[in-house]
Amino acid sequence: MLPHDPIELTVELPGGPLRLARPRDPNALVDAVADLDADEKLPYWADVWPSALGLAEAIAAGDVPVAGRATLELGAGLGLVSLAAARAGARSCLATDWYAEALAYAAESARRNGLTVETAPLDWRAPPPGLRADVVLAADVLYERRNAEPVARALEALVAEGGEAWIADPGRRYVDEFFGALAGWAATRASRRVTSPHLPATMRAGMDVLLYRLRRVSS
Repeated sequence: MLPHDPIELTVELPGGPLRLARPRDPNALVDAVADLDADEKLPYWADVWPSALGLAEAIAAGDVPVAGRATLELGAGLGLVSLAAARAGARSCLATDWYAEALAYAAESARRNGLTVETAPLDWRAPPPGLRADVVLAADVLYERRNAEPVARALEALVAEGGEAWIADPGRRYVDEFFGALAGWAATRASRRVTSPHLPATMRAGMDVLLYRLRRVSS
């Protein structure tokens, strides 16, 4: 049984829709948070964000190569990106988040879509030794300055030899600090226009999401 009065959204993607479980009122979860701990664990996981939609669309369209590869999603939230990767033929999909509730929603959505997505808790500051993936995926994880270096270090630890990372970002101010912390990687950038009825009303006319493809530079 999922907490927070779950509802189901239908998210249209290239190749067909996905069924996504989501708390009925994500804003109420944020409003209810009091006495934050040192990590300020606000429940941003509970909403559908433009960057997740953009990255999921790019995966579904074949612009992000995941077929036959092991994928790992950082800050998965509701797990839309991992669902798209699983349906696109990834060899394995691991959705990670530091919120157990987020992982429960992601697992339930995988079940509803008949997809195989594993879930696991993960702190960007301390990725488990030995955990590697061919493709590391992340949507809108650079929303605070303090995330820039931990995300960079997590990518260095988690991307397998010969693998790559894809970061979707809506234009957050801390992207430059992230790249400053990520030495020895080559990046290419593309822009994707995202429109969806699941975006806030002020964004439904569409917004541009930046997709960064990151690969280690051979020494």
